[in-house]
Amino acid sequence: VWHGEVWPGQQMEWEINRDSSDQQQQSAQEDEFAPSWHSVVRFNFEHLGSVSASIRLIGQQIHMQVRTDNDVTAAALRANGSMLSDAMEAAGSSLDSLIVKRDEQA
Repeated sequence: VWHGEVWPGQQMEWEINRDSSDQQQQSAQEDEFAPSWHSVVRFNFEHLGSVSASIRLIGQQIHMQVRTDNDVTAAALRANGSMLSDAMEAAGSSLDSLIVKRDEQA
């Protein structure tokens, strides 16, 4: 877990975990002994509100779930999800799934 300032005035919390062996065995059946990692980043932006992203990496597959407590932010994230996917593809990774949820507890 890391807590800190990513740029002046902007706090971030970042967690990274390797999934337990039980989850890893289940993933291994799906993706030939692929390691499985889970990362969560949390921000509280002045204009967007609370935003968290849960990212699961299983082998080469990337699955992301973004949560926010703001309807406008959720709509903007949904509308621009293809930009994230395109940027990741340009960097050599593919985004296998993206889910954006409006949540009271982002």
